[in-house]
Amino acid sequence: MKKALVTLATVAASLTAQATDYPYLAFQMADGTVQTVAVAQLVLTVSNGQLVATNTEGTKSFTLTNLSKMYFSSQAVTGIEAIDTSGSADESQLQAEVFDLSGKRVASDRLLEMQLPRGIYVVKTMKGTKKISIK
Repeated sequence: MKKALVTLATVAASLTAQATDYPYLAFQMADGTVQTVAVAQLVLTVSNGQLVATNTEGTKSFTLTNLSKMYFSSQAVTGIEAIDTSGSADESQLQAEVFDLSGKRVASDRLLEMQLPRGIYVVKTMKGTKKISIK
């Protein structure tokens, strides 16, 4: 707990210096999901095992034991976008590269979601890059 408080104090102290370059602070959870908050007028507090981030947009709480990483970001994370597979068979089986959240390529064949274990993946196709969630 002491280590977490020292880390949070260091991050809070550096917010002023970093805010001009990166307008968002990203929180990566243990399951790989990421949430962002704007750093403008951001106040971080720790209470009862929760990290509470408050700014002009509102308040978000994060369980400290569920946090794996915090970092500054130039873009807000808005959520996971699914790949549209409602088209024909040729469109739904796009040539793709599939990466886990650590950046390791886990597949480079045709996209078959049912062969991937549960988790969150980044899928790169000719049409773009998306995040998918396999439940």
